[in-house]
This record gives sequence, C-alpha cells and structure tokens, in this order.
Amino acid sequence: MKVTTNVFSEPGDFAALNEAEDFLRERGFSVGSSQRGAHRGIMFGDYGISKWRNLSKQEQAELHGVIRVGDHRYGPVYVDLYETAPAEAHDAWHKVMP
Repeated sequence: MKVTTNVFSEPGDFAALNEAEDFLRERGFSVGSSQRGAHRGIMFGDYGISKWRNLSKQEQAELHGVIRVGDHRYGPVYVDLYETAPAEAHDAWHKVMP
C-alpha cells in the first residue's frame, strides 16, 4: 500500500509528537489514543479512536493512516496517510495553513 509520509522533528520533550498532532488536528484529523510502543490510528473527521491493542484487524485496516511507532519523546515522529484515505483527507493533508 502506498503512503504519504510527513516527518516531524521539532527538538524538545514530546515536541515532535505535539507538532505531528497539531498538524493533524488543524487539518481535521482525529488521532487515536496513546499506547506505549504502538502505532496510533488517524482518521479524517471527528472520530474516537481506541488504543492500537483495542482495534480489531478490520478497524486497523479501515484507518486513514497512522502515527508510526518511534521515539515519541524525542522524535522524529512519522505520520503516514494511506492512499486508500478519502480524497478529502488527501486534500486536507496537503493544505497549507496560514
């Protein structure tokens, strides 16, 4: 599956993760709950997304993307948008914010 990836590397404790979450929320994405050592799901729109361990394989497959496992404390943080995400999600992803 093809993905579009953004890398966030703001220095400081959790700064890269905060930068990634801000990027997503400013563009209308919902972010899944944190779970140490696991991906976090993302969906375009207003969704409540469980921790990775509580998502079924079907629910994981329905996600529009993920914040990948990495060093969330110090970064970098990688955020993937899947090609299967709706067109509106791709448009929002590439929107330049003022």
